[in-house]
Amino acid sequence: MKRSSFFSFLPVSAFLSFFATLYAQPPDSLWSHTYGEIGYGLGYEICQYVEQTSDGGYILAGKVQNVYCTHGYDIWLVRTDAEGNILWHRTYGNYWNDDDCCFIHQTADSGFVFAGTIHNSQGKRVFWLCKTGASGDSVWSHTFSVGDSECRAAAQTRDGGYVSVGRTVLPSCCDWDGWMVKTAANGDSLWSCAFPGVSDWWDFWNSVTETSEGGYILAGQTASWGAGLYDFWLAKTDENGNTLWSRTFGEGECDRCTAVLETPDGGYLLAGNTDSFAHDWNTSSVWLIRIDENGDSLWSRRLDGPYYPEQGVDWDWCTSLIRTLDGGYVFGGETKGHTWYKDFWLMKVNENGDSLWNCTFGGDATDGCTCLRQTTDGGFILAGNTESFGAGLYDFWLVKTGPELSVERREKSLLDEYALHQNWPNPFNPQTTIAFDVKQAGQVRLIVFNLLGHGSRLF
Repeated sequence: MKRSSFFSFLPVSAFLSFFATLYAQPPDSLWSHTYGEIGYGLGYEICQYVEQTSDGGYILAGKVQNVYCTHGYDIWLVRTDAEGNILWHRTYGNYWNDDDCCFIHQTADSGFVFAGTIHNSQGKRVFWLCKTGASGDSVWSHTFSVGDSECRAAAQTRDGGYVSVGRTVLPSCCDWDGWMVKTAANGDSLWSCAFPGVSDWWDFWNSVTETSEGGYILAGQTASWGAGLYDFWLAKTDENGNTLWSRTFGEGECDRCTAVLETPDGGYLLAGNTDSFAHDWNTSSVWLIRIDENGDSLWSRRLDGPYYPEQGVDWDWCTSLIRTLDGGYVFGGETKGHTWYKDFWLMKVNENGDSLWNCTFGGDATDGCTCLRQTTDGGFILAGNTESFGAGLYDFWLVKTGPELSVERREKSLLDEYALHQNWPNPFNPQTTIAFDVKQAGQVRLIVFNLLGHGSRLF
């Protein structure tokens, strides 16, 4: 295909350089659904977790305000097909208390195991692990506690069991300490361990991942140690929960780690939020920290979403972190939008933490993303809560995107053959024509250089 460009400026002898570039672009939204007010809720449905199921559908987990007590929540599971249409939904919990779910995973028999927090007969919060059948009917459940306890994250382990982490009040203390419970595949407790902090301070885990060595890496926040009010808190344990090392990272204010992943070289990537670099109370940033296998820092990045000067707000929050199929990383979270309220926020970074793209989804009220997963088609599924859409005050919100432009497609889009022809007329004043041939139509960038090598004109 032949193209021509016309330009006018002072006569120069021109050296021409021709190339094409194509940059990674954020994914487009394919569809979204809200779930709420299905016959019994009072308007508050809070989604905490999502996972794609083996048939291409989705399972969402969170909590719903029940009809018996305006201050009570039940755990709520919503099962959908691949397009987000509801197949079934179930509630679980004690009606007069505030119960919550932080994790769900489909099992080999097409059932599910979910983890969360429930109140026992004494009114104390306990870790809860529950197995259901394929339609959500309860099969077994187990509770775990040493005191008032809250489960904040869980994961399936390679032996088919589960590990749950969060916080508990130990008998010898009156404030939160980190706690970890390991179970077999049938939910029976194998061991548990506490991570005591300094009395009168709060310390807890927000994320757990099994390492390639068979141990565990835990991430959270601590007020007992470190430089600030809260610091990133990281601990590596062996397969029995014995601490091998721990680290804190902070800059003097509130720094909270919400997610951790093991990297291919055996190190770790931490993600969370920092107020330590804030210029005022309206400012919070996402903070990524890359460490080696011994917990020593390699680099850190502070990342921000869109900024709207008219609002005077720069508030960004990370809630979920995944490694993508191409070796990069994407985190999901929240950013203050142009209307002051929060929007879903998605950002892609490379292995060095440099931002590649970011995008937001939201309306004219508060919308908060709590969980992010990559789907089998290379796209993403985002789950959280919306006040902008739906039937209630807060509804579950599920947003499906297509894939980003892949590295393969970018490489195939680069031109390897072209023909650049002599400009005519030459010399010229004030206008000349430059013709070139490419194999197919597309966006092309053409730069004209002067004799000193300066790019005089860009097309």
